[in-house]
Amino acid sequence: MLNLRSDPLGPRTTKSISDTQRLAVNLEGLIGGWDYRTGAAYSSNQTTINYKSGYVNSDKIEQALLTDQINPFGDSPAAHGRASS
Repeated sequence: MLNLRSDPLGPRTTKSISDTQRLAVNLEGLIGGWDYRTGAAYSSNQTTINYKSGYVNSDKIEQALLTDQINPFGDSPAAHGRASS
């Protein structure tokens, strides 16, 4: 896994969308001389994060490393015009 910040990609921007739902029920009263009070709650949350710009695509970096389009130890072929797009 590659964990570094690549400044040439520019500022990182994301768009997050959250959907939250909550249901609560409360019952209270008197039955047969007994007081009762009960309740139940349910909640759910789903968040989607879309990485818009400024992030490295690790799949493309891995593929470029495996096909020698990127040389992590020296000049890459792309620097000499030998890499295909």
